[in-house]
Amino acid sequence: MGKNRWRTYLFWILLAEMAGALSGWLTREGTAAYERDIVQPPLSPPALVFPIVWAVLYALMVSAPPGSTSPRPALAVPAAWCSSWSS
Repeated sequence: MGKNRWRTYLFWILLAEMAGALSGWLTREGTAAYERDIVQPPLSPPALVFPIVWAVLYALMVSAPPGSTSPRPALAVPAAWCSSWSS
């Protein structure tokens, strides 16, 4: 795989991760208030699971499928949508 191809992948993955990080940073006060007031159901996963899963999901949203020649910048729209619902 060529060096430019990896740079393109890396660019889109980092862009998606930064969009997710910005969304989390912008909503940090509201999230803290929500976490204080919410009663978690007994089967809810630990809080550590969510940032890991979201980071993987954002990376996967902009990754190209196997055999593709470029990442999918069109998936930046769903990434932005996922970021906007929490702000």
